Amino acid sequence: GLGARRHGLAAANGESERLLGSARGQLPGRPLDMLVPESLRAAHAGHTKEDFQHPRSRPLGNGLRLEGRRKDGSSFPVDISLSMLQTDSGPLTAAAVRDITPAEASYRGLVEGSIQGILVHQDGVVRFANPALVALLSHAGAGDLVGRRIDDLIAPEDRARIMALREEWRQSASAAIRYENRMLPRDGGARWVECISSRTIWGGAGATLITMGGISERRSARDPLPLSDTILRGGGGATGGVRA
Repeated sequence: GLGARRHGLAAANGESERLLGSARGQLPGRPLDMLVPESLRAAHAGHTKEDFQHPRSRPLGNGLRLEGRRKDGSSFPVDISLSMLQTDSGPLTAAAVRDITPAEASYRGLVEGSIQGILVHQDGVVRFANPALVALLSHAGAGDLVGRRIDDLIAPEDRARIMALREEWRQSASAAIRYENRMLPRDGGARWVECISSRTIWGGAGATLITMGGISERRSARDPLPLSDTILRGGGGATGGVRA
């Protein structure tokens, strides 16, 4: 267990110290960033600010999958529960941290090693992007995407259509939607992708998981294919759709 305030750790029990590879009493007073791998710190800073501005509790097993950093610099997957407390010294976040390496290693391997781009967005904000998605959009790392608005990554000429499709799906009980649109990679131009969006949980709240693959070659100017945005029902069959 850990206790944290906005600017650093306030307390840590023996199990947390063992898990993070720290000696007794070394964690209190240290900055929160020391517990986060360097590649994720920019995104973590935004999440921490949001948590303190809009405090809410999260139980273990809430789908908030994070990376912890040990004192020796190694990282490992963790499951974190949060409880926001008011004390005489101000707000305090109580966190229970669980090493989920055995249970999550195979899952993370599939996601991180997938040749399909995988993205999670919540309330329109990107929360996760795997290496294939980062490469597809020509970015240097997930930190370039996490925290950005999903609509800002879609080509302007496709945004209205995708927003309308998303709203229709949101109001339905359909399992997923399949659609094609142009994304804006970092290196300029626009890139055609085929997407399947499905519902998921992220940070204990509803979110959207998108698998994405590049199709620019088969959507060439010489042989354009018709758009086919399809609502996928619970059984997996395509029984209706929206066309651009």
